Amino acid sequence: MSCSSPSTCSRRRTLLDLALAPDLLTLAGHIVDSKAADFDPSTFRDRYEEALLAHLKAKQAGAVQERKPTFAAPRRVINLMEALRRSLAEDKKPAAPRRGAPAAPARKRA
Repeated sequence: MSCSSPSTCSRRRTLLDLALAPDLLTLAGHIVDSKAADFDPSTFRDRYEEALLAHLKAKQAGAVQERKPTFAAPRRVINLMEALRRSLAEDKKPAAPRRGAPAAPARKRA
């Protein structure tokens, strides 16, 4: 087993060294065995591609109308960076004295 990086090697070693319950290993083996089969591409049906092609053909024919957004556009968009700048600018201003509270007397120096 080759490793592309040390983290890959340690991850592989960890997964291989796991102690799993025997009944879980049996169940996993049963699931893998039941799903294992030869793949025949001619029997594969890509339903997504079929639905996409049908939608595109209908759109070309004009049968599909464009959907409008189901949500309303926001009325007020807030610029978060500008709000942060204003908040920081307010913090830098000296605090205004409270109304009704006497101003603290200046400290006398000796």
